Amino acid sequence: MGKLYWAIVIVVLVSGLTAAIYFGLQGKSVPLIRWSHFANSQEVSEAIQTRMSQELKPYQIYFIGPHPRKPLHVEVAVNLAQWLAQQSPSIIIVDTIMSEQNPAIGSLKPDLILDLGQEKERFLQGLKELGQDKKVIVIAPNIYVSHFSPQAPVSQMRDQLKNFVVMSFVNFPRSREEEKDFEFPCRTSESSASQLDWGCFILGQSRKFYVKKEVSGKVPGFLNLVRTGEYMLFLGR
Repeated sequence: MGKLYWAIVIVVLVSGLTAAIYFGLQGKSVPLIRWSHFANSQEVSEAIQTRMSQELKPYQIYFIGPHPRKPLHVEVAVNLAQWLAQQSPSIIIVDTIMSEQNPAIGSLKPDLILDLGQEKERFLQGLKELGQDKKVIVIAPNIYVSHFSPQAPVSQMRDQLKNFVVMSFVNFPRSREEEKDFEFPCRTSESSASQLDWGCFILGQSRKFYVKKEVSGKVPGFLNLVRTGEYMLFLGR
């Protein structure tokens, strides 16, 4: 993993306590795919394609942000990238973290592979040179593309980007007990956390579904619009 990746992870973890002092845990979001169970990555991808086909059409740049160490996330990201590329002439840009850790990414035959965290200028130049009159599909780690971290590359470039949308993927705990081992914990009481904070927001959305029953052999998940220009896919694995 790159140094910037871990730096952002640390910022996300630390900022949770600071932001959590001021805001409410639940956060506002709009459900687009309600609580469902999926047999595999193909079912997840098809659900997104069916529900989001019209919403995604107007955009030129698509940032897809799976968790780099979650195979299901990566499979869904590859499926979505292939689907988007079929809709109109496109170029595909992949961050090095995704490329190095996930051989399946190679099936996309990326037009450009770079370190999005360290090569923002090269990325912007690539958009100018390769992306004229084409759709641009970017696959990078979820914490690189989400607006929840001001240190994320996409957050830092947002004023230089036009007509773009983000779809970040997150896993989530299924019980209070699982929260103890969650990668991005919310270090606060239930009554004082932040929509602006990654971990607290995920827990706030997840706790609504702790009473839901599991379906053997299937993955629970849902998709929300979490803020203007960002969709978040929650997958329970």
